[in-house]
Amino acid sequence: MSFTFEGPAVIVRNIPASRHFYETLLQQEVAFSVAENYVSYKGKFSIWYEGSASAMIHERSRSLSTPAPEALELFELYFETTDLDAAWNALSKAHIPVVHGIREQPWGQRCFRVKDPDDYIVELAEPMPVVVRRCLDSGMSVEETAARTMLPADVVEAMKG
Repeated sequence: MSFTFEGPAVIVRNIPASRHFYETLLQQEVAFSVAENYVSYKGKFSIWYEGSASAMIHERSRSLSTPAPEALELFELYFETTDLDAAWNALSKAHIPVVHGIREQPWGQRCFRVKDPDDYIVELAEPMPVVVRRCLDSGMSVEETAARTMLPADVVEAMKG
């Protein structure tokens, strides 16, 4: 027996608001949708309306309990973009709740985090090949880049292009 992970289904309270966030602001492409209850994205995640999810899981439609704010911080959706600054500018203009602005992680990757309409944390970061290229372009060797990015040297070598 083997299993393949096909992605999370994020249970949401407002499908139209979530669709706007993921499709308009994060430019996610719909793979398919089932009425206004479930939307699957090509990025391997989906949103599922809480009433429909409750009916399927608990065999009755009801509002699901609101998680404590701390519980919402135990999960994050992660997206990458090669133009992090443009993404930051676009989301800033959309007045999305910000967890933190652009910052550099200890391994050199730049990212920022915002909240979606249900207060889930969404991270947007630059792909690691962009980080590797920046390190190499600054004059770092493959070994120095591997140490800086915490990637194996053979992975850095493969990302050189």
